Amino acid sequence: MDKKQFYEQIKEKITLTEAEFEKEYNSAIEELKERGVDKKDFEKFALVMVKAKLKKQLISPSKKFKGYIIGVNPNVALNRITDKVKDDSLLEYRRDADNAIEHKFVDSNGNPLWHVVEGINVPEWKIGNLITSKDYSETIILLAKQDEDKNYKITFLTLSGEKKNLEKPRYKEVEFMANIKNAEGNYILNQSINTEFKVLKDDEVDFPALARKHLKQNCIDVNNLEAWHDKNSSNFNRLVITKSSVINIIPSLDSNKSHIINIDTGDDLDNKSITCWLDSKEDINFSERTPEIYVIGSTNIKINAETNEVRQSINTYGIYVPKEWRIESPKEIKEENTDEIIDADNEKDKEDW
Repeated sequence: MDKKQFYEQIKEKITLTEAEFEKEYNSAIEELKERGVDKKDFEKFALVMVKAKLKKQLISPSKKFKGYIIGVNPNVALNRITDKVKDDSLLEYRRDADNAIEHKFVDSNGNPLWHVVEGINVPEWKIGNLITSKDYSETIILLAKQDEDKNYKITFLTLSGEKKNLEKPRYKEVEFMANIKNAEGNYILNQSINTEFKVLKDDEVDFPALARKHLKQNCIDVNNLEAWHDKNSSNFNRLVITKSSVINIIPSLDSNKSHIINIDTGDDLDNKSITCWLDSKEDINFSERTPEIYVIGSTNIKINAETNEVRQSINTYGIYVPKEWRIESPKEIKEENTDEIIDADNEKDKEDW
């Protein structure tokens, strides 16, 4: 088998481009030269070396997908459960270390363990296991498909541990590997060792056009959100995309709290608005009174028991802003230049005085 045949066999199992494969192959050739291997054996041994390096990826059950990241669900509720159990472990350990170890609140080194906590549903299979970074997750919302798929699907990809730190380029075509948990209806995916997002095209997609073409059933007029929610409230993975304008922004300075974006309710001219809860790690690249944004998220409805007033909100996974309405985030002053700027300002003050 020559290298071209080899690459054709593996390209559906990994996200390595042909150029990247060539780089790996040439690197192996250089090593073989340094070792004094006979030139006629270069290709044979180089392919063996490349195969060995890629073995973990090649034997993984993960599948290749391509598509567009349109949002991130920070899984706040699930992560809070982990925090509560972890905090309870540490509290018991501080109260009585020996008792906490004996009753498996912590291990012998004081590391928190999953255990029963009142008011929290901890799966039995977790009991006694260490609480680690892998117990904290987020869900990437994509429009994605496999090569054999005719159409894109709404896709939910769960990342945990170090995979949460992956770069997640929004609204650009990406390629990635993942394990399929469920493929009926929407894709429900879990991360694999190969999961990373490789940008295929640097140009940003026209998201409103993409949504209208592939997510038409999820594109809901802001005036109709309440009725849409009533029909879809039982769907845990309900996803809505709505177009509106920004009334005001309340940014959060606390990493544990959300930004609040209040958007217009549409044709209704009263004082009502829809509250969008946006993870504090998300950038806000628009200002108040921005006339056109696209909110991607999950709807919620609360009714005041005394007044029967309806309050709408959206757990927001992403906000697409057309380029003409975007603003740049403030640029940080580089630390090494700070003293120079201060000195320059001081000199200017002297001149002014």
